[in-house]
Amino acid sequence: MELAKSSHDVQGTLSIACSSLISQRFLPAILGEYITKYPKVTIDLVTGISEDIMRNFKKYHVSIIRGEKLKNSTCIHLFSDPLYIFDTEEFPKDKLKERPLISFNSDDSMHDQVDNWLYFHQDKIKPLKMMTVDQIETCKQFMKQGIGMAVLPESVSDSMKDEYPHVPLEVDGKPVTRDTWICFQEGVRKLPQVDRFITALTSTNFL
Repeated sequence: MELAKSSHDVQGTLSIACSSLISQRFLPAILGEYITKYPKVTIDLVTGISEDIMRNFKKYHVSIIRGEKLKNSTCIHLFSDPLYIFDTEEFPKDKLKERPLISFNSDDSMHDQVDNWLYFHQDKIKPLKMMTVDQIETCKQFMKQGIGMAVLPESVSDSMKDEYPHVPLEVDGKPVTRDTWICFQEGVRKLPQVDRFITALTSTNFL
């Protein structure tokens, strides 16, 4: 039987597991539009850090994750998110900058990327001590108060690049980025409510 394609017939449950950053920054607008279009669909949403989502991805129709894509599933690349290090104080070109570094609760892969960059730039930047906060927003506010440096993705930096000294993270001339993926199991797009959501995500201009 051919499934009707009118929006009134798109119904059922749509289960999504989504990275905290994406769920705060982009998902509200995407889901708001989706629910307006398909009011009969029930949304079942879980948010968290990507590592936790990857462990339980089979419980959900779609997983939106940051970092490495999921093995054993279909993954579509949504966008690359360049990283920048921000501070209230300038980044001098000719001498070592020694400042506390504030980080937020994230995946090990994000911390590895930052540690790797710091290793290659140890002649320029030396973190004096590490402070870890739970949320990216807290990290931003601490940095803005002059408490220390913070590495933030472009997607959450808003107008900060106009207001604060910053340096793009690069290794061997290539930008260090956080990749965002939507991953799902083979065959799940046969469910109209899932297919429409994947289409909505893949047609979104994130950055």
